[in-house]
Amino acid sequence: MDSVRHVKALTLQDIIADVPRIDLMHVDIQGAEYDVLRSSIDLLNSKVDSIHVGTHSPDVEATRGRDMDALVQELLREAGWRQRTRVRPGETIVRAARNVTFVDGVQSWENPRRMGS
Repeated sequence: MDSVRHVKALTLQDIIADVPRIDLMHVDIQGAEYDVLRSSIDLLNSKVDSIHVGTHSPDVEATRGRDMDALVQELLREAGWRQRTRVRPGETIVRAARNVTFVDGVQSWENPRRMGS
């Protein structure tokens, strides 16, 4: 028998409101990364030094068919963040003379407003 259990939801703002500084934030939220980051971009700009985001392909249900990799890249770039690395979902790269295929993507960014603070 299936059952539904209600749980308390927290926003990113709720979680980090009392944290004065975050050196590194890792975000891997199965297709909701853009929505969460977009709703908190001002807070991220003021508190987070760098961010590492797992991005998911449009076939993950929570993405609702959207290209999370492109949306996250556009959001952070427009907010003035500096991209350190990006591997798209499904991309194959060469590391140590071997092909490595990523299922999920990954982006790493630094916040130039916070670097050195």
